[in-house]
Amino acid sequence: MEPDSKRVINVLQAGRAIAALAVVVHHAATAARDFVDPFPGLSILRTGRFGVDFFFVLSGFIIYHSTVVKRRGLGDYAWARVRRLYLPYWPAGIGLALLYLFLPAISQADRSWRWLPTLTLLPAGEPALSLAWTLQHEAFFYALFGLLFFSRLLWPGLAVWALAIVALPSGSIPLATINLEFLMGIGIALLYRRGIGHWLLLPVAVGLVCLWAWQDRGADHSLLIGLACACAILQLSLMERIGAITVPKWLVFLGGASYALYLVHGVAISVVARIVPPTVPAILAAGTAASIAGGIAYYCFVERPLLRSARRWPDRLAWR
Repeated sequence: MEPDSKRVINVLQAGRAIAALAVVVHHAATAARDFVDPFPGLSILRTGRFGVDFFFVLSGFIIYHSTVVKRRGLGDYAWARVRRLYLPYWPAGIGLALLYLFLPAISQADRSWRWLPTLTLLPAGEPALSLAWTLQHEAFFYALFGLLFFSRLLWPGLAVWALAIVALPSGSIPLATINLEFLMGIGIALLYRRGIGHWLLLPVAVGLVCLWAWQDRGADHSLLIGLACACAILQLSLMERIGAITVPKWLVFLGGASYALYLVHGVAISVVARIVPPTVPAILAAGTAASIAGGIAYYCFVERPLLRSARRWPDRLAWR
């Protein structure tokens, strides 16, 4: 059974919300450590960084699913990616860059950001918004996928890319190991289109997380976590398709706001950590609350209006 191309997969929105909140808690815990002292449970809270792995797997799933199922042309694909990735990002990224430019003392860290990656997300240095390193990976993946897909070289091209990552892993964005999670997402998108899954994928996902925790809990990123996310995304999406699970509306809404939450939470936590009492509970609670409030506000008053406006722009902007 082919999936409905117009139907939103709500379980993915819920996953976005949970992953974004996990990243927020990770950075709030990091701020608590930096402004106070290390505290019991820090290592557990900081595992929220693996929300990034979920987003990378999800990106691979969505890009393949939306491009193939909706049968996008090159122009539609390129414009959709620019609209979805860059339009919400630019106000936050450029705004922070201007703040650093005119008030350099506002950041206590020695930031070596550059304008080119800040404006374009090209892998040519650090953007002003430090969290945008993940968006640089996304932008590279979108460009590579589009180039390969519309030149009809998707599968051999992705195979060469995967082999290059495995054979020549490096800290550079094109060859970073975490990029393999995009390919996991594409793989489960293929299975989802064919309705291939099994309930055992869920305990397998749990087992992979336990294996990671037993093997090397201190790793910055782990393909085991990515694989666990892939198993969960596939099976839960299939379960939703047959009506076996439903997602609360508030979680779907928060998932829609997850990109905005990701964009603003670093600044929100940084500001809050400087004004609340210097205690771990205060920084954790206030930082998380400020991030959620700021993310929802950015989504409602910046991201959503920009995306709505972009849909009304002349069709010539999306060349065909």
